[in-house]
Amino acid sequence: MTKSQTQPPVKQEHPAELVDFANARGRPAVFLVLLESLASAHLSELQSALGDQRFDDIDIVIQSGGGNIHTAYQIAELLRLHARCLLVCRFMPRAPPRSFVWERTKS
Repeated sequence: MTKSQTQPPVKQEHPAELVDFANARGRPAVFLVLLESLASAHLSELQSALGDQRFDDIDIVIQSGGGNIHTAYQIAELLRLHARCLLVCRFMPRAPPRSFVWERTKS
């Protein structure tokens, strides 16, 4: 994390699998795990969660029931504005239906 970055705005209990993922990768991760289809409301939620944070690298893991392709592209563009490098994955099994930003813990 660079000096201009702040801590993630979302404070909640994170499932162990997601924490383990972020820690194993050694970089922050965004998880969009949705039971429903991806919609513009999810873009707004992610934008609020990111705030003015900037990252060198960030992973995004998406699990959804499909949805609006334009929203998916907008999410990718939003994350590109917040990170120098973006890695996208499409599937994450057995995680809760919500989205949030998780910063890896310091060892």
